Amino acid sequence: MIDLGDKNISIKWKKRVGIVFDKKTFEKKSEFKFKTKNGQGWGLTHDEKQLIVSDGTQHIFFWDPKSFKEHRRVKVTWNGKEVYK
Repeated sequence: MIDLGDKNISIKWKKRVGIVFDKKTFEKKSEFKFKTKNGQGWGLTHDEKQLIVSDGTQHIFFWDPKSFKEHRRVKVTWNGKEVYK
């Protein structure tokens, strides 16, 4: 679960659902669905402006923290080869 402003956000990677909680009451405010290729290795963090997400593939995804839509992705490489997990 990550702390983002007045809310906490958690993801259930097997069900591909995100849950938004009120930061003070921990009451569930909303849910959102997301797509994933791999379905393993999910990680979630943020940089105050966007959510940063990993799904165990060679990509890191950047989501809008209000709409939860992907707005950018980068391919992770090391010495020119794609990095997985």
